[in-house]
Amino acid sequence: AEHAKFSRRDVGDRYYNSLYLFAPDGAIRGQYRKIRLVPFGEYEPLGSVLTWPRAIAAATGKFLAGERYTRFAVGGVPFGAVICWEAIFPDLFREFVRGGARFMIVATNEAWFEKTAAPYQLLAMSAFRAAENGVAIARAANTGVSALIDPFGRVTRRLTGPGGRDLFVEGVLVGGVSPARGPTPYTLYGDVFAYIMVAVTLLVWGGARFRPRRRRASPDEEHGARH
Repeated sequence: AEHAKFSRRDVGDRYYNSLYLFAPDGAIRGQYRKIRLVPFGEYEPLGSVLTWPRAIAAATGKFLAGERYTRFAVGGVPFGAVICWEAIFPDLFREFVRGGARFMIVATNEAWFEKTAAPYQLLAMSAFRAAENGVAIARAANTGVSALIDPFGRVTRRLTGPGGRDLFVEGVLVGGVSPARGPTPYTLYGDVFAYIMVAVTLLVWGGARFRPRRRRASPDEEHGARH
């Protein structure tokens, strides 16, 4: 079976955080270069105009961002893949599905967070991406939760160890995913509905805030009106 792996590879003096699809014979069938890099972890924000302290610069990666929403294929079924924190960005994830991906891979390094709530929060974000776009996700985490998520955002299977623990577990998770049948409204239109709701809220607030108010009559005017 073909399998995916993410690693770092240099091209001349350029470095990318990349994910590769390998064939059974070891041949590279595809490459995805991470698009949304981690500030200070993988690059220096505004590095072309700001000079950061040496301690910060020395600890910061020098990676370049990829530009292509790569689609891989297995058995004729196209799929996409994101690396690590890219799964928290709905707009980026959506572009892979818009481009034809019928299921998604999330390959993530969560060792930073150790045994905290963060790996479960990141798992929940992956579930949101699945439900938003109606695609199944196979999630491979080095120390976090490795799991299969269906197109409705439900975790159908997860890798567990002794006592049912699911963090820092070594093993292989075997299961299937169902290819998406068609785009969801979110895949087609993105955050348009949210923008419409914000606009409606502002219009209602503006109408209430700036609507002319009726002047209350003074006591003398009220007395005169009675006579």
